[in-house]
Amino acid sequence: MRVIIIGAGEVGYQLTRSIVAEGSEVVVVDKDPAKLQRVSDELDVATINTDGSSPKGLEEAGAANADILLAVTDSDETNMITCLLAKSMFPSLKRKIARIRNLDYYRNEQLLRKESLDIDPAICPEIEVAEAIVRLIETPFAVDVENFEDGLVKLIGFRVPDDSSLRGVAFKNLPDLDPPKNFLIGIIERDGNVIIPTGNDRIKSGDIIYMPILKWEVGDSVKFLGASVKPAKKIMIVGGGRVGFHIASIMEAQADVKIIRLVVYGGDRDTCHHEA
Repeated sequence: MRVIIIGAGEVGYQLTRSIVAEGSEVVVVDKDPAKLQRVSDELDVATINTDGSSPKGLEEAGAANADILLAVTDSDETNMITCLLAKSMFPSLKRKIARIRNLDYYRNEQLLRKESLDIDPAICPEIEVAEAIVRLIETPFAVDVENFEDGLVKLIGFRVPDDSSLRGVAFKNLPDLDPPKNFLIGIIERDGNVIIPTGNDRIKSGDIIYMPILKWEVGDSVKFLGASVKPAKKIMIVGGGRVGFHIASIMEAQADVKIIRLVVYGGDRDTCHHEA
């Protein structure tokens, strides 16, 4: 798979590192040679020092032969123009993904739909972070939670404690513990390694086990795991920025949320402002 990444900032760098690790071919485009230097020094990818939002820049990057375009500069407008140019000039480029922080753009389905900019999907980093935090707040026994099918299915990562009844149990013997009907452990993360378990593998304390669980069956799985879930009723968020605001917006119907915004006056003291 050939991927073009427009923007070599921190987001672009991290995306490049992850995509390269998956074995894909990546071309990174940016106007800033210093940012490109970091990418080329640390990652085995091609870099092009040009304006990726221009027709010439996209041509130089090989957009005609690319599978995916990721526009992740720090300018929403640049990212959207890049996707629009790619749609007009390179119809064979089927997937265009853009980083968009302005909520007026991000939530405008008419603007982003296939007939317009054809961005699928638009990604707002602050919302992604806020939603990840909310998932952990809603599932406090987990170390990782991903939602699928609009939250109907959850992939939950649970760290096995020393006193767990699962400790030392072979997978082939799990049915003896009378697990919930659809209980399934798909992956084990152990000492930084990913294991696809077989019947003879045993669960160890400290393992992170990943389980796909239907939303309405989370309670049964929690009970089986011996974990405790107490819904958050009071939440304090330190920081009134975009991420804090998004978390409060999502959680305000479920809990009493208070934001503490820290403002520094004259560089010598912090003053806290409380916002409901």
